[in-house]
Amino acid sequence: MMTSMTTRSVNRIELTGKIVGAIDCTSEGDGTEAARASLYFQRGNGLIKVFAFRELARQLAKFQPGHMVRIVGRLTCHPSNRAAAILVDKVRYFDPRQECAAPRDLQEDAGSDGDKPMS
Repeated sequence: MMTSMTTRSVNRIELTGKIVGAIDCTSEGDGTEAARASLYFQRGNGLIKVFAFRELARQLAKFQPGHMVRIVGRLTCHPSNRAAAILVDKVRYFDPRQECAAPRDLQEDAGSDGDKPMS
């Protein structure tokens, strides 16, 4: 039998995509802030709902339609319609130019003269 810790580490999703449409910000019955958005991640039918609560809801709400984001979370069922959705654990702006630059920087560092003694 899997423990909750094992289940949590197995159910981890990292997804990059574009925010589509307005982000729906609400308060739950107990006052908890919530945010829901649609994330377009693949041509064709690659659209999934993402939702977040509390501080993560405030972070998600800062993005606008068209922004590229990187979401880390867990696959779950949407609370209202039971469709597949992602419960957000982390969200950040995604800039593909910066992501592409990282490997290049590592390659440049590997070829540097840093290992040669100074004369």
